Amino acid sequence: MTDDDTVYGAQVVLKRADGTSILDAQEALTASVIDKYRVPPEVRDTARKALEGFGFRVTGDDGTTISIEGSRTKFVETFGIEAGAEAVGVAAHATRIPANVSDYVADVIVPPSPSFF
Repeated sequence: MTDDDTVYGAQVVLKRADGTSILDAQEALTASVIDKYRVPPEVRDTARKALEGFGFRVTGDDGTTISIEGSRTKFVETFGIEAGAEAVGVAAHATRIPANVSDYVADVIVPPSPSFF
């Protein structure tokens, strides 16, 4: 199996018009705090279309993040996530956000690969 055959998942952290995102929350993440960082549906739709345009499959949207899937190559080329970064046991973060989504994407986080045994 090649890297492009393996599907990786990630969370795209959305930001509001004022530039804040759920990552900026200083308090406990209660429902009311999460609502404060929720992004309007039209912005989420724009983000979804842009992510699909990059070749990612959108698998979920909770109002503050969008879940996507794609190949390792797609993550490296689009967001600068280093190949193998998730293998060290910590989440990998985007090193760049493309200009056409930078108004509404705060970060892209690829969780570490699971270890079952």
